[in-house]
Amino acid sequence: MGNGKIALKFFGSGGEVGRNAILLRINAKNILLDSGVKKIGNREYLPENLDSIATKIDYIILSHAHLDHTGFLPFLYNNGCRAPIYLTRETAELTRLILEDSYMIRKKTNQKAPKPWKIYPYFRRISYYKLYELGNNLYFKAYPAGHIQGSACFVIGDGNDFIFYSGDYNTRDLRTQKKAVFPAENISLAITESTYGGKQDRLPSVSQRDKMFIRIIKETLDSGGDVLIPVFAVGRSQEIFSTLYAYYIAGEIDLNEYNVYFEGTMMEKATSIYNIYNNFSLSFLYDKEIGAFNRVDYRTRDKIMRNKQPKIIIATSGMISGGSSPEYLKYIASDSKNTLLFVGYQAEETVGRDILLGINPVRLDDVYVNIKCRVSSVSFSSHTYYPLTINFLRKIKPERVIVNHGTPEKAEQLAHGIEQLLDVDTILPKNQETVFVDI
Repeated sequence: MGNGKIALKFFGSGGEVGRNAILLRINAKNILLDSGVKKIGNREYLPENLDSIATKIDYIILSHAHLDHTGFLPFLYNNGCRAPIYLTRETAELTRLILEDSYMIRKKTNQKAPKPWKIYPYFRRISYYKLYELGNNLYFKAYPAGHIQGSACFVIGDGNDFIFYSGDYNTRDLRTQKKAVFPAENISLAITESTYGGKQDRLPSVSQRDKMFIRIIKETLDSGGDVLIPVFAVGRSQEIFSTLYAYYIAGEIDLNEYNVYFEGTMMEKATSIYNIYNNFSLSFLYDKEIGAFNRVDYRTRDKIMRNKQPKIIIATSGMISGGSSPEYLKYIASDSKNTLLFVGYQAEETVGRDILLGINPVRLDDVYVNIKCRVSSVSFSSHTYYPLTINFLRKIKPERVIVNHGTPEKAEQLAHGIEQLLDVDTILPKNQETVFVDI
């Protein structure tokens, strides 16, 4: 491939979850793989020094829309980057939504807020499975990653040998996402995430997940309590809606007796995008004949919560770090009949993580709230995990693997497993490190 040597500089994702930003130097071209930020509580970590080379980037390839893969883009273009951005149609729509929401939050909190719409003219929408030429004998192709709508894994190379970049990927069929597709190309080097790369990491099957989820909800409703489900606006909320609807149609939960209320402008906008690209499979949310799903906003919130009829509330954000979920928690926290049901990862220094750690009371805005309600958790993760990652890599047969996007412990365990089980050399990069690889 080219002169046989490539360089990868990790501006983020080395020994950490999130902040994906990897500069690939290949065939005299600089290709940036994602451009994300990392949030811990109220703090935000940017890729260090990436803005200083903004004008030297030739191409940007985006794996998906989540902020830890896209959040730094406005900063790059504010510093002179003019590289085309290759992304799927769905990722383009969701990236606009997420970056504009981030922009508004930054403005409200008096943070530096470069305008996201300045990057939109550089979007180059691509399709899965089609080989695109970049020049200098460089090509790339996108494969479905199964993480969120429009997510992609990429192969990049000279037409004969390729580098595989996973972004975030999922190797199981979910209700709103089909699993990642194996690339057909010859893979010399694979870059894989390790979010759930720990040797003991396991996720329930979709069937197991759904049964636990519905059981907890029914137990709470039957006892006269309310269920609060904090969700991420993009990906998780749509999976939750689809799961509830499937069990409603199957007659296993009566959503006419126990109504579902949902609140979150960004969640609604993301659901509209999902609906368009999923053959309108989420149209039931607004079907008046079904009438089980009810939109709420801040004006009707208090009236609904004072109604003693047991109910399900779906609200953003998923870590109770903003949005309306903290407000709903204030309503349900004091009653042991109610349940706070987590369905996603709770990051460090978030209210959600504090609650799972048993910290009580927790601070919500300017008040401290005692958590007396039941606290449960069911993983709806759309990431791969240790044994499935090993199996995926076994099938694509890379000659070498770089492990990123995981805590140091999980990345090390996955790397060790790859070496032991697949007899493939691995690399564990650190942030700001440049890795040179012979291809």
